[in-house]
Amino acid sequence: MTLDHPGAPPYRGRDAVLSAHAAQATLLRRHELDTVVADEGRVVVLGRVVRQAPGTARAAYDVDFADVFTLSGQTLVRECRRYYYAPPSSGLPTHQEHPAGE
Repeated sequence: MTLDHPGAPPYRGRDAVLSAHAAQATLLRRHELDTVVADEGRVVVLGRVVRQAPGTARAAYDVDFADVFTLSGQTLVRECRRYYYAPPSSGLPTHQEHPAGE
């Protein structure tokens, strides 16, 4: 089993993955799921991580994410990789719309 989240080294093995999840757990952070798609040994989950500001009922921040799970032949989680939405840096070219036929 492998857990691969941005900004952290990959965790390999059941004990390492469970320890990593326990270290990240907090009552002020929750995952809101929007979409779950499963096909041929893969599951993709789209959602948002919301962190509540301490002492308030409002969100301090939220960020969209996509988790991609790879399943074993026994439908156990073999790997999980997380992607966070981030706007492109200012150095990237902008998308230009072109009319059909150009």
